Amino acid sequence: MLFYHQPGCLDLKLNKRKYQELDYCKEKLAGVLKTFGNIQKFLICDLGQTDTGAIVLTWVWNEEALAQEEKYDGTFALLTNYPKEKVNMNRLVSKYRGRDQVEVDIKEMKGLLNLERILYQRPERIDTYVFLKVIALFVLTFLRSYTAREGVKTTERKLQESMGACSGFNLSYAKTVMISHLLHLLITN
Repeated sequence: MLFYHQPGCLDLKLNKRKYQELDYCKEKLAGVLKTFGNIQKFLICDLGQTDTGAIVLTWVWNEEALAQEEKYDGTFALLTNYPKEKVNMNRLVSKYRGRDQVEVDIKEMKGLLNLERILYQRPERIDTYVFLKVIALFVLTFLRSYTAREGVKTTERKLQESMGACSGFNLSYAKTVMISHLLHLLITN
């Protein structure tokens, strides 16, 4: 089945100015097809000249490429390191679809642990600071997990707010005892 190109970006320019030269038109067509590389394999395009010298663009569907592609319609492939026997396919797909949540979690962690601005300049101090902040996140996560087991629904942010505005180096004695007690509960249970 042969089609003549409908008016579009290239067709409107054919046979005008620079587009009167066949080589120039072929170069521009190659650029357009390269821009839309994912559909290039489904079209067979040809530029030619008539007896009067007019440049004509013709194209046909590549039926063979379309038939090959139809084999994969509806197929969703994921690569994993786990053996097929150990993977629940539904869980794998749901984890993949939730991958954007990782970005949300990282943004939440940055805000929760105040990692948007780090005032240190020496790499070893930055590493130590971030390491301590990640440990703090683990502690908050364990506390949230513990409260969930006890039937209390909360978030890391709410736990942090309930402890007050204490930094890792500025804890009052009462807050230190409270955190120590919570950590003891976590370790012993």
